[in-house]
Amino acid sequence: MGKNKSEKFNFTMSRLNALEPGPKRKYVFDSKQPGLRVSVTKTGVKSFQFQAWSKTLGKPLTRTLGRIETMSIAEARKQAAALLAEINQGTDIERKKQDEKRQRQLEPTVKEFAVEYIEKYAKINKKSWKEDQRILNVNILPVIGSLKMSEVKRRDLIAVIDNVADRGSLVMANRTHALLSKMFNYAMERDVIELSPVYGMKKRTSEKPRERILSDTEIVEFWNALGSSPGEMILKMILATGQRPGEVRLAEWTEIQIQNALWTIPSDKTKNNLTHVVPLNEMAIEIIKQMKLKSDGSRYVFPGKSKQKPLTNTSPIHRMQKIILKLGWTEKATPHDLRRTVRTNLAKLGINKIVAERLLNHKEQGISATYDRHDYLQEKTAALSKWNNRLKQLLTGKEGKVIKIREAV
Repeated sequence: MGKNKSEKFNFTMSRLNALEPGPKRKYVFDSKQPGLRVSVTKTGVKSFQFQAWSKTLGKPLTRTLGRIETMSIAEARKQAAALLAEINQGTDIERKKQDEKRQRQLEPTVKEFAVEYIEKYAKINKKSWKEDQRILNVNILPVIGSLKMSEVKRRDLIAVIDNVADRGSLVMANRTHALLSKMFNYAMERDVIELSPVYGMKKRTSEKPRERILSDTEIVEFWNALGSSPGEMILKMILATGQRPGEVRLAEWTEIQIQNALWTIPSDKTKNNLTHVVPLNEMAIEIIKQMKLKSDGSRYVFPGKSKQKPLTNTSPIHRMQKIILKLGWTEKATPHDLRRTVRTNLAKLGINKIVAERLLNHKEQGISATYDRHDYLQEKTAALSKWNNRLKQLLTGKEGKVIKIREAV
């Protein structure tokens, strides 16, 4: 079987699966349904196709129906019979498919445009595009995914937001609102819709900037409650360096220079898309050395269960909440609050505001962002050394030692 390019037989899955590829693409035809065939490429890809002669156009018309592993023979025969009827009525099924595709592009559903938004905007412009995808899948598409973008009304979006708010997730309702705004504005830019239905919609709740910082007593209690698992060592690293939880979580051994006491975070991992050099103080180096003993060949400083992947972004959050619950604190705290705690203590230690902001890699505004190209490495080193001493003093009652680094990176 398979050598004859025009072989015809009654399709069964066992016979189709037994077809073997040849040096060129070949076709086998169904003896039961006129026009139905299976294409077998030289790489072994098998697809149901329909082809029949159009008397109206004086040429054969072809339509690919689907892979044999994802479509049943019964469904393929059903579609082939419908297409044959259309051809007999004079329909150009190839032109019709092109017109339908163009119509989908001109008037996509929310689900179809969401794919375009993720691929052509979010993945290119947002490091958090996976969160956008999650919000779409969970909050948006189940409610309005089948509607055409041009048909979506503000009332439809209110229903989306209501569903989220009714779960008690007011902050997530705001996040969903923001994503809808971004996606429909992008649809306007792409000339898919004329006006955004999100315009004029207010957020469900006002979000005040978090102000939570750990007191000296809480710092000591929290640090002493931390174990040596990657999820808890990450929390120590955040508190020792003040760096963003996500950037600590994704740290790789290729970015660490223990001898020079430096950690270089590449631009594709930082929030402001700028390479960030972090001087490592005594406590940070001790954390890194402990993780090195457990690395077991992982590329990540804080590996996940598979070793070749980093910890999930929720792991440090969950570990912190469990520790806070164990400590019996009445006020919650997050990994980012540890970073705010470091920034506040740098101010208490008299660290220059510019140096502190550079150390935390906050994006600068105004003319200094354009003209100030000083790397502040020595100043950042001195700042983190001071914080190291203060943290050491809190934890042990003794001063920590200042870590010196080489000038060259």
